[in-house]
Parts: sequence; structure tokens; C-alpha cells
Amino acid sequence: MIDHEDAKKIAYEKIKKVENVKILSSEERRRDFPNSSLEIWEVSTEILLDDNILKPIKFILLFLPDFPLSFPTVLLSKDDYEKTKHIPHVDVNRLVCTFQNHSKPNPDKPSEVVLETLRRSKRIIEDGLNGVNTSDFDEEFMSYWQSKYSTKDSVSANIILLTKLPVGKNLKFIKLSKSFNEISIVIHQEEDIAIRFKSFLTKSGIYFTETQGFFLGNWDNKLLPPFDWTNRQVIDLVKTEFPLKFKEYCDFLNNKKLNPKLILFSKHLNGEIKYFGWFHKTPNLKRNGFRPNTLQPVKAMSIFEGNEHLFRLSPELINSSRLVKRSAGPQQNIGKQFIYSMTGLGSIGSNLVHFLKSDPNAEFRLIDNDILKPENIGRHLLGFSYLNWYKTSGIEDYLKNNSPLRAVSIRKSSIYDIIINETEYINESDILIVCIGEENIERWIASKLEENVIKVPIIFIWVEPYLAGGHCVYITPNENNFSSFFDEHGLFKFNIIHRDEYLLNNPILTLKEAGCQTHFTPYAADQVLSFLGVLYPYISNVIANEEKNCKSFTWVGNKSQIISNNIRISEFGSNLTEGSINLNHLW
Repeated sequence: MIDHEDAKKIAYEKIKKVENVKILSSEERRRDFPNSSLEIWEVSTEILLDDNILKPIKFILLFLPDFPLSFPTVLLSKDDYEKTKHIPHVDVNRLVCTFQNHSKPNPDKPSEVVLETLRRSKRIIEDGLNGVNTSDFDEEFMSYWQSKYSTKDSVSANIILLTKLPVGKNLKFIKLSKSFNEISIVIHQEEDIAIRFKSFLTKSGIYFTETQGFFLGNWDNKLLPPFDWTNRQVIDLVKTEFPLKFKEYCDFLNNKKLNPKLILFSKHLNGEIKYFGWFHKTPNLKRNGFRPNTLQPVKAMSIFEGNEHLFRLSPELINSSRLVKRSAGPQQNIGKQFIYSMTGLGSIGSNLVHFLKSDPNAEFRLIDNDILKPENIGRHLLGFSYLNWYKTSGIEDYLKNNSPLRAVSIRKSSIYDIIINETEYINESDILIVCIGEENIERWIASKLEENVIKVPIIFIWVEPYLAGGHCVYITPNENNFSSFFDEHGLFKFNIIHRDEYLLNNPILTLKEAGCQTHFTPYAADQVLSFLGVLYPYISNVIANEEKNCKSFTWVGNKSQIISNNIRISEFGSNLTEGSINLNHLW
């Protein structure tokens, strides 16, 4: 077992033989790092420059309590940072980026961990001062752009960029009256996701204003820090870097109706397009020597407010493609928007939403006329704060809060009403998922597929008491044999509980509270999640592959619990393993 204090002592004894190192005293630590209680070393060493000159340099090493499970953090001394800035892999906080966050030290060799950290730190400074790694600025451009270089400098990364397409002329930005989870500015191009986002803000009672922005284009040439630009600097830069857009840029700045002035540009970094920008503050146009309304903003920014620092922006791109990539990695057909119609938003249907929402591009059409009651929340996706909401409204709110960009619509109606009066609402989707658990209505829904009223595949999902089994039947316009899965008594042929228990109406299968219409099927919330967690990859595969043929699956629950309740297991179920999912075959 690692003794962390001994590991630091072992490393220190080894390092002091090859480097000039000392452990900072409590007084020195309080002076330079007043809020830190970490052990801190000061290492005075040398680096080699191109002309074979040795240059003295000083590093500060900070050790987390878990060392050597983690690498020491390396800072340049204040004096050395001032002499060497700005070079790649050293940020404005003097931090030397020695290892990627997925790198792992060997905890059995604490001395080697520190030596390798110092070796890398030296190499980074040497390469930076010798101009060897200048191209690495692009790797960490975002970090340098987001850094503050002086007390006059200001920058924000709490900006959202909503876009499906490369940014073009129709650039707009939303300014929230008060920040929403630290987000105060949202940039967009009036795409459908932006329209949905504005609808979310309105529905949430968040006031906002909206105005036009300006997109320069791609900044092809290298940009080197520091980026604490002023009005005069950036106007000169735009004139040099974007000569064909300079007049349009000036016309935008001179438009007195658009304030503040949002400017955006793109940059190709590591094979991706990233966006950055800044705001020009509204200049003071009332100046001595100029008649009213004659001084143009560009001139005022260049002359009178030329040294005014810009407010830089580093927007965080949010769209379905990026979210999929950041979760599942690069995939095919990211742009396809799959539309789910769902009816029955009780314990099964609501918790299935939790799995289906993993596709950030999916649209939901929710159909249910039921209201969430106190007795429902034990195993429903929604909790106490949604009591007495329509389940459709609650799930819509849940999905919108998860992603305001998602398309969600609801119908506070029965599935019967929608099929009779608004069939296209379903037929415009890719699939209908039915989690009602009522035999009569499910048979009727299946018949509407047979009659070609419903024209999309249907998935039926339901569970047995105590979740002895969870079942799924998938039918399509190409193959609809829903009725074949049920016997002459209407019982599912692949039930885990023995058919006689149902035919004899075993009272333990349905429980009842005092009062009318209070019968319910017993099963626990954790069992619902276990069932759906195993089932989801199967139905996801069926949907993704647009299977043409019918399929049915059965998940096996806790059979020992069923037997302990004196409930007989079916012959089919007795041969299956608990927790398994099985493809049902009709012979």
C-alpha cells in the first residue's frame, strides 16, 4: 500500500542529487500560495538554448495529497514567466502543461515520476524559446483565447452557439435579461433548434432581446497570443486579414441600430471548425469638433476609443452532431432526425424516455391523457415536483430541460382519439411505441396497422406482476402477426407466470388500495430500470436497422421472488435464466 508522505521523501532525496531543490517553508508557501496547504518544491535548474547556451530557470512543483497517484503540477516562477511568455503549453497562470489528463504515473516509482515531469517541463520551455513548437499554439488556441492577459482584459466562455450549418450571413445573438445557469448570450442563425430554444426561454419566463451579428469568415493565418486586443488593433487586423470584407465590417460597425457589435470568426483547429469572437462596445459619438450625428462609430473606435479593450467570446457549440460525437464518437447518419410517437407514459413509458433521449437528435411526440398522481411517483420517471401535471406535459418539461433544442410535442388525449382524428401525427413519425399495458386497446391499435390506418412500425411493451417478465412485440406494415403471440384466452404465449395463475385470477397478481379504481400491478422501480436497460439495445437495434419483420422479446425477472409468493412459473419461463432477454419464436 502506498505511503504518500514516504513517496515524496523518496522522490526528494533522489531529485536533490541531480537538481537544486528545496521544499518551501510554511512562511514561503503562505507568501506565494496563500490559499494552498500542499507541499511545494522550488527547483532551480537549467535549459539548453539553440546556441548551446545554458539558461537558468526555476520551476515550482505542487504535490497533491494523492502523489504519486498523480503527477506534480508544474508552474514557472513569476520572474521566468515574465521573461518567456508567451510560448506553447504554458498558460497565463504560469502552468506548464506537462501531461494530458489521461496520462498515468507509475505510483511504484515516485522519483521517476518527478524526474519525468521535470524533463518534460524543460523540453517544453526549450522548444518554446527555440521556436520549435510554435505550431502547437493551434492545439491550445482555445485555452489561450479564453485566458485573461491583464486587468483590463475580459473574456467569457459562457456563450452558447446553436447551429446545424457553418455560420454565414444570417448571424444573430440573444441577450438574456438575466443569466440562465451562467449562460447570458446565445448565438444562432434562426435554425429550427434556435426557434425551439427561444420557445423554451419564453415558456420558462426568461426575457431576452435579439439583434444581428457579423461573421468575418475563416481566419486562415496563424494567431499568436496575447489576445488582449483593443479596438484599434482589431480594426487593423480585420483590414489586413479580411480585406474583401473590411468595408462590410465597417458598415456593420457604423450601423447605429445594432448594439453591441458582435463579431464572429471561425478557425480550423485539429480537423474541426471552431468559432471565436468579440464585442465592440458602443462608442461615445459626442465629441468636441464634430457636429451631432456626423462622427461614425468606426472612426470613434479607431481614434478616441482605440485603446479600449474588447470583450472576447469563446462560444460553446451545441448541436446534435457535436453531442453525439462527444458521447458515442463519430457515427454515420448523425443528421437523421428520428421521430418517436409514444403513448402510455406511466412507469414503463416514462422510464423508456430516459433511454430514448440518449439520441440528442430525436424528436418526441407524446400521447397520454393521464395525470401524475402521488401514488405514481414511486416508479415514474418524474418526481414530486410534477404532481398533478399531465404526464405528457411533465415529460415534455423533463426533455426540454435536458435539451431545450429538442423537438417535443404533446397531445393530452387518448391514443384512440389521436388514431381516429389525427392519424398523421403518428404516421409522420418513424415508429409508434405503446406502453399502455391494456390488452383490448393494444389489439385495437394492432388492427389499425392491419387496416393501413397506421403506416409505421409499432412496438408494444408491458410487464407482468412483480416484473416476473417484461415483454416486447414489434410489428410492421410488412408483417403484423400481433395476435399470433396470444392464446385463445388472450394470454401472451411467452409469459413467465403460469397461465393458470391468470385464468384463476390469483388475487396476489393484482393489489388494491381502499377505494374505487385503485387496483394496481405490483413491481418495483429498480426492476423497471433493469428490464428497460437490458431491452433498450435490442429495440434500438430493431429501430436503427428498420427491421421489416416482426420480432418479440421477453426479459426474465426474479423467479425466486415469484416462487416465494407461491406463484407458479410457466414451462417456458422455467427454462430461462433470470436477467436474460430472449427472442420469442412462433412455431
